[in-house]
Amino acid sequence: MDDRRSFFLRKNPLNAEFVILDTKGKEVTLYKIVQNEYTHDVYFEEELAKRVEVGATCLAWSPLTVDLIAYGTRSGTAYLQRLVERESSIPLDVKHQRPCTTISFSQNFLATGLDKVRNDYSLVIWDIERTTSNPSSRPESSSRESVHHGQIVQFAYAETICSLGFLDTNEVVAGASKALRIYDFRGKVFLNTWLTNRTPRTSLEVSGNFFASSSDDGSVAVWDRRSFREPVLQFNKASAEEHGRTFPILDLRIENGTLAILNSNGMIKAWEIIEEKSSKVYRVEERSETLAQVWRTADVPSNSEGMDRIRSFDWILDSEFPDKKPNKILTIHDNSSIQTEVIFKPLRSFSVNPYNSITISRQENLVSFKVTPRNPNLDEWDIDSSEDEDALKPQKRTRPGGSCISPTPNAAIQGINKTNGILDRDVSSRMKRKAEIGYSMDPSKNMDLSIDQPERDLWMWLSLAQLRSQNGSLKSGQFNLSFQGVWGIWFGVSGANSRPSSTRDQMRYTNGPTNDNAYLQAVTDIVHRYPNRIFCAVPSRIEQRQLSLILCGWDFALPELEEKLQAIESRKEYEKAAAWACFHGDIDRCIRSLSQGTDKLKLMSTAVAGHLNTKTNKNPIWRDLCRKLSNELEEPYLRAIYAFIANGEWRDVLDDAALPLRDRLGIALRFLDDEDLSNYLLTLGKEVITSGDFEGVYITGLTPEFGDLLQIYVDRTGDVQTAALVCSFAKKLDDRFNIWIESYRELLNSWRLFYQRSKFDIERGKISRMNGNFMKTERGFVVRCNHCDQSITHIDDNIRGKRFPQMYSRNGISGLQHINKSTHCPNCNKPLPRCALCLLPLGVPPIETTEEFPAEKSFNICLGCSHGMHAGHSRAWFEKHETCAVPDCDCRCSRRDGFYVR
Repeated sequence: MDDRRSFFLRKNPLNAEFVILDTKGKEVTLYKIVQNEYTHDVYFEEELAKRVEVGATCLAWSPLTVDLIAYGTRSGTAYLQRLVERESSIPLDVKHQRPCTTISFSQNFLATGLDKVRNDYSLVIWDIERTTSNPSSRPESSSRESVHHGQIVQFAYAETICSLGFLDTNEVVAGASKALRIYDFRGKVFLNTWLTNRTPRTSLEVSGNFFASSSDDGSVAVWDRRSFREPVLQFNKASAEEHGRTFPILDLRIENGTLAILNSNGMIKAWEIIEEKSSKVYRVEERSETLAQVWRTADVPSNSEGMDRIRSFDWILDSEFPDKKPNKILTIHDNSSIQTEVIFKPLRSFSVNPYNSITISRQENLVSFKVTPRNPNLDEWDIDSSEDEDALKPQKRTRPGGSCISPTPNAAIQGINKTNGILDRDVSSRMKRKAEIGYSMDPSKNMDLSIDQPERDLWMWLSLAQLRSQNGSLKSGQFNLSFQGVWGIWFGVSGANSRPSSTRDQMRYTNGPTNDNAYLQAVTDIVHRYPNRIFCAVPSRIEQRQLSLILCGWDFALPELEEKLQAIESRKEYEKAAAWACFHGDIDRCIRSLSQGTDKLKLMSTAVAGHLNTKTNKNPIWRDLCRKLSNELEEPYLRAIYAFIANGEWRDVLDDAALPLRDRLGIALRFLDDEDLSNYLLTLGKEVITSGDFEGVYITGLTPEFGDLLQIYVDRTGDVQTAALVCSFAKKLDDRFNIWIESYRELLNSWRLFYQRSKFDIERGKISRMNGNFMKTERGFVVRCNHCDQSITHIDDNIRGKRFPQMYSRNGISGLQHINKSTHCPNCNKPLPRCALCLLPLGVPPIETTEEFPAEKSFNICLGCSHGMHAGHSRAWFEKHETCAVPDCDCRCSRRDGFYVR
């Protein structure tokens, strides 16, 4: 215990009781907590039990026995004491006298930490069962005898143990001499050590897999026992107050993910910590990491001027919190008063608007957090360029498709006080800024505006597909393969005039390559339009293979390979150039590409050259060397080269998820036989769909299968914007596509980006007409009859689309059908409303209408009194009058929304 405080408070882990240790008065007093069931007010029943003359410096509750405590003294002796039962304490003596600095219970074990002394250990583990089977049963005469045989193990030779805590039954963590160590007393060894510049001497508390330590300089660290390399959270100057002064930390408590500290000035700071796993899109072979994040903070200010500063505290649970997270604390003050403080008040409800502003309802008030508008330019919504993220940003990882992912750092980990920054980096704010800078239905522009490489690849694919659709390069007869992927080319697609059943749609990717003659002829016709003879090592179904390679960007023949490799080498991507040469079977060119690179690559080229010299006799030494290099190299293209030359098989290359998906497709289409290719395409397609990787568009194309991929992506990111824009290019829309499109339209309207929404609708209409799908636009409103409450829209197609409704005579020629007048309701034949000034019915323009002001012929109807006038008449009337033009009507029509704008 710290010498700067005179009180020490700890709650019983087994019931609603707590104990207060008065180090000056040398008393231990037991209290009971009582909480009102309805008001949740807390009060105490004093002095259930008291022990005097204890001389304790530290104290701990037993997790098994309700009234059993252990406390340490300045002589180093620890005592076991029953508070309710009137029994004497049981001493646990040590060899050399020195102060007991800390003590901790765990099941049947007790750990005591001692001050440094020469030639002795300072961390002692006691077995309570061996010490005494029942403290209350020991006779009075023998209870004061020293007990040494209860010691089972000792650690920390000639060191000072400042703090300790049990991680589980057999492991204890201790802070000593600027180091944290984890000891396993079953094997009598320490498992891990973490050296720190700060001595974790004040206190150390354990909660589940996490434990927290504080230091002399006022810093606090949160550790995860499963990853003991460094703290998962670090709070520098955690005990500092508003004026900047840092005070020593007196007490620290962590329970159920809630951490709180008390400084010597009487101020309490609290943090609620949440735990999350790393994203599922990372490679499967990598271990998922645990991230600790601060969810919210709270402060209890000090009262340094008076004599009621807080000296110790502990958590109590509140019945309002269903997850049993602590939100109240018990405190003991300088004047011996005991109080309760509410740290985290429960949130009643909250609401988020489309601008990402949040309003939270608390018990006593409403709190709003609003995002400050920024200029919508590309650099500002690029979160990778934000400040103070380098230390917190997770390392880049690799997708199954081989592209690099920069995980978005959760803003909560940077501090809950940066609320504006948190909301500003949310996906809805990013979507709004992207819409404002022109992210819409132009694939080429979207490719330039996209930051993530997978998103850029998606828009590049769509740009090429749209171009092919417009120039008809992938059309033949009734087949249009512009938006198809490798699945559609290899397994077959339905023609424009055929309507396959849903069963066939579901099974066409599982029955192997198609044998439809019309489709195969269409593929052959399309491939023959390309002058290049695309290289394929397997001759079977070569047209389907070549067309699939065209869709993947491999639409060049061997004579053009040199030009492609030189372009890659000009960008200093020598590994990629060497791999491409290897994929085309040109090992000599592969060696030349590697020899142009760094010294490391030149050394690699030597190993490849050795393969050329030994491939005839299959030297096992070279094979083993290449196989070893393929497993150890970090560059995926180099791994692919050595995986192939190790045994001449492409399977090891195709299994490398770090290699870009297009390259793996190019290898599979060239070198795998029909059966292996079908199985590989099915397996790879399922992987990219499950991961929501945009590169999967090369396999699925813009088909319903790509909708499954988009669904995973939207579920993971919430980016409905990209999903809505992409699926607008699809020829056949399913229900999910329509939901995303309508959701994005509603978002644009809620942001008042009406121009962007209108442009989005117009471009969708153009694409829909190009695809042969007429997109019918629903009416924004309808006018209903006052008598029958039905729409007064005339259904006769002969009069729809004419400038003005045609007037028909009621008395028609004999033998002709009766036709309703356009001035009457087409359902009940009642007359339509008339203008209050000229008395002409709805649909008939006023006589004085001119071509210069055509809007004056429109009809305005008041939603209050149901009277109406032509727009020109209403404008002239309300320039001089306030009430309705109909006699005896006192309605102030011009004051109502939407009727008249002065």
